[in-house]
Order: sequence, then structure tokens, then C-alpha cells
Amino acid sequence: MGLIREPKNVDFYVEDRPLTKEEKHLLNAAIAKNKAAASAKRTKTLKSRKKTKSKTGTKTKVSR
Repeated sequence: MGLIREPKNVDFYVEDRPLTKEEKHLLNAAIAKNKAAASAKRTKTLKSRKKTKSKTGTKTKVSR
């Protein structure tokens, strides 16, 4: 986040107020939804490995 510059000859006043029960519930639901989406993105699946023969035919290599 960046800073908000006040226009000349204008003052911004911000008052802190407590959240209502409904606002807290909505905020908690949004955070839980974002966490679930982020954890789903981080989950990786393993690919099956296939064995292939080398060009000389003496050793086998494992490719991904």
C-alpha cells in the first residue's frame, strides 16, 4: 500500500470504530475463503516417473 496525499487545503479525518458482529463474521468468512484458495494453489501433485533407456542401453535413467 502506498501513501495517500492530501490535496491542498483539504484535511482528511479518520475515526476508528469497532466492527459490528455482522462485519466481523463477513471479514472472518472472507479471510477463511482466501486462505483456502491460497492453500489449494500451493498444493502440488507428483508426476509419475517413467523409466527410459539410455542411448548405450547399459543403464536406465529416470525422467520426470
